Amino acid sequence: MIVFVPERSLEVFRSGYNGNRVNFTCLASEVYPAPKIMMYKENKDEFYRARVPSVQLDISKHPNGRFTVFIVSSVLAEILHPGALVHCELRIPGTGYVKIKSLLYYPQSK
Repeated sequence: MIVFVPERSLEVFRSGYNGNRVNFTCLASEVYPAPKIMMYKENKDEFYRARVPSVQLDISKHPNGRFTVFIVSSVLAEILHPGALVHCELRIPGTGYVKIKSLLYYPQSK
């Protein structure tokens, strides 16, 4: 028997833009055991998913034994078409538990 605790929250949001790259952050909190997390993009007209390179990954353990994990990924703005979906996938190893949170990307108007 495997005991696990699903995340209290899972959030994905746009976290920055420097002129040629867009950053996205995914945050999962209060999950047990330590999860695996990844981000990928999927365009609305395509049926494949492309993993988004991560620039930062951090996991912390709370006194109650649960974990909070976040990942920051960076994508070239030129390959992010309006309407592209950016997904965050959370997995709890050994359980079959998978949760996906998505963000519909549109560039900010100037």
